[in-house]
Amino acid sequence: MSRINNNYYAILGILNFHPMSGYHIKLTASQGVGNFWDMDYKQIYPTLKKLVTEKLATVEIVKADSRPDSKVYKLTEAGVNKFYDWLKSPLTDGKQIRTELMFKLYFGYNISAEIIISQVQNYKQIKIAELKNIEEIMGSIEAEAKKDAFWHYRVVTIDRGKKIISVEIDWCNDTIQYLSANLL
Repeated sequence: MSRINNNYYAILGILNFHPMSGYHIKLTASQGVGNFWDMDYKQIYPTLKKLVTEKLATVEIVKADSRPDSKVYKLTEAGVNKFYDWLKSPLTDGKQIRTELMFKLYFGYNISAEIIISQVQNYKQIKIAELKNIEEIMGSIEAEAKKDAFWHYRVVTIDRGKKIISVEIDWCNDTIQYLSANLL
């Protein structure tokens, strides 16, 4: 699967709730996925145009008396299927993997808990590998003889990364336990 476009799948997921305008997509995003992803109109409208071009959504002009007409977008069956296929697909490697996991968790009620739990487990394994790598880096830095100012600044920045990754691993463990206890 190609690299994720977070707006693309977020909008597919939001439209999976029900048909809505770009304004209502923005409003829904800010009240939901907005706690981990910021979406603006410059991202929403080109994505909607692409979804319509790809026949994943349709657009209907809704007449309004006192306001400008509104474009309401609705997922097609192909759009719903594309969204579900993406939800079930393995996480994509890269810088956006954490955001992709958060989207899949947010919209996870659409698929089985087993699939979502396996994606959290996959993410946890990636974080464990990152932690091992950062610990190796820290070990090589600590072995250096020269402990000048640059050395100390590297130690504290690497220590921060180590702590953040450790917290993510703990969160994965908690999430797996929570979802397993409540949804399996």
